[in-house]
Amino acid sequence: MIGICMSTLRVPAVFRLLLIFSIAVVARGEPPAAPVVGAIRWDGWHSDADSVGQAVAKSLSPPEFHYRIPFFGKVDGEGKLAVNGDNAETMEREIAYAKTAHLDYWAFISYPEGNVMNRGLELYLASPHRSDVHFCIITETAQWRPDNYEKMAARYAALMAQPGYQTTATGRPLFYFLNHGAAALKKIWGEEDEKFRPAVEALRKAANFRELPDPYMAVMTWDKVGAKKFADATGIDAISAYAFQGGAHAAPYAKLPPVVENFWEEQRRTGAKVIPLAMSGWDRRPRLKNPVPWEHFVTALDQYYEPATADELAQHVGHAVAWCRAHPDVADAQAVIVYAWNEHDEGGWLCPTLRPDGSPDTGRIDALGKVLRP
Repeated sequence: MIGICMSTLRVPAVFRLLLIFSIAVVARGEPPAAPVVGAIRWDGWHSDADSVGQAVAKSLSPPEFHYRIPFFGKVDGEGKLAVNGDNAETMEREIAYAKTAHLDYWAFISYPEGNVMNRGLELYLASPHRSDVHFCIITETAQWRPDNYEKMAARYAALMAQPGYQTTATGRPLFYFLNHGAAALKKIWGEEDEKFRPAVEALRKAANFRELPDPYMAVMTWDKVGAKKFADATGIDAISAYAFQGGAHAAPYAKLPPVVENFWEEQRRTGAKVIPLAMSGWDRRPRLKNPVPWEHFVTALDQYYEPATADELAQHVGHAVAWCRAHPDVADAQAVIVYAWNEHDEGGWLCPTLRPDGSPDTGRIDALGKVLRP
């Protein structure tokens, strides 16, 4: 509750009215006018006893990749790596770091109920400081089936009704469909994209049942033309992407932002609404040298970008914010998504890393904070 005695402010009446209006906006929880910036969370950094946790720890085990270990990792005297962020203390520190970076939200990748990969979201929802960074959901389209889509819709509408669920500039709950397995989706729903429309409509209906505005949905895929076609056929509002890169070989990071920023223009030219993606990096060599069990494709070992400097990364994110401001008709959600908060073994991270002396390297979030809140 906000309590201010207007008679003590000693300001002209017009400014008192503006202050009253501002307080009312905050009290109603309406979205900010500035573009919101979020980062993808893929929460595989959990219990060492789990196969996913073991696999990603193994991928970062070679000393050449230790510079990107998350701050909560540990390297013992024999060089063995353990990375377990599956605890409330780590989540509290992550929330504090995201606040320092002035991130508006995390986009959690959601898995079937009971899956260990949901632990990050569960820890976040249980945190007493969760209001310091909002949240929204990314869900794979292939998890939605004709026999479960109404249940899925109800589950996610319940999350949209939670305090702190991120909205667009017009107050609509923000929601991402990750469609990187289009072939798998067609096996479930059929060849025509419009067959998926009942799932999209079910999510809107479930949100409306809870007296929420229509969700603002974006489909994530590198295929901009396919994304536009899918969005048009299903009633999804916009297109975006989970990750995008130009396939350069052993290139400096400076070559990545121009490729991504040109991709925004290519997306815009399709005629679709766009939530622009910013890339914090791309370097999958840890997974190529120590393959993880859920991937079955191989790329060239030298197909990567060198790590970004903190300022280079922050500048790129700043360009995405500026692009939203410059194209309000296309970027009507006024939202940015960053790859990623914690894809350390794929080369994309904002989350602080572990220095050799055991302290956290907060350079990236410090630089980002200065750009997002100059």
